Amino acid sequence: MIVTLEQLGFGQALTPDEMLAFFEVSLEIEVVILFFLVGLGTIILSTIVLVVYILELNPKDILMKAKIE
Repeated sequence: MIVTLEQLGFGQALTPDEMLAFFEVSLEIEVVILFFLVGLGTIILSTIVLVVYILELNPKDILMKAKIE
């Protein structure tokens, strides 16, 4: 059995009102808070990883061993 694109719903002309009926877009406060917390967590995690990496290099010893010419 061969399924055509028209049978799958492609190629049908919809009016803008019919198209909008298929989509429900809402932005609830829980979603906003979740995105804020995920973004803040990402920033904090990346900062902590960078600080730990820099401190493992021991910048004080590196600067003390540098030659001043």
